[in-house]
Amino acid sequence: MEEDIRKRGLLYLQQQRFGKKWRKVWSILYRESTCSISRLEFFECKDGSSGTLEKAKSKQENKKVIKLSDCIRVTEASVDGCPKDCKAFLVETTEKIFVFAVETAELEDWIQKLCEIAFPMKWVERGTARKGSFQTESDDVSMADNSLYSGREA
Repeated sequence: MEEDIRKRGLLYLQQQRFGKKWRKVWSILYRESTCSISRLEFFECKDGSSGTLEKAKSKQENKKVIKLSDCIRVTEASVDGCPKDCKAFLVETTEKIFVFAVETAELEDWIQKLCEIAFPMKWVERGTARKGSFQTESDDVSMADNSLYSGREA
């Protein structure tokens, strides 16, 4: 199961009630495998903990899971009150919108990995993935090769 982990690290989760405070969560992103679904698991990290996997595993009774098959959108978000040196992104599912924040240097990598797993397709390159562009399997037929648009032979 360790090989199914695509990314892990400390994120901040914005509470949707009670003043919209940020909670530290240890997060693990899993890709789909023959024996599990693609998902983002996160566990609350209490203040004073270093956010290690071992400490997070001890709190598995409080584990939350986002099934990436239910994911509609993953995008950078503009949110007031982000933790220091962090930027926000949201994960929208069919039932809920989760607002996370991560250190600015990690933002693009988290979004990229989430999108690759939640929306499997052939990405042209990393830069276009954020714009939602993808490469399709087409035969690049020019107009002249198309019988409908080619000139008459007279």
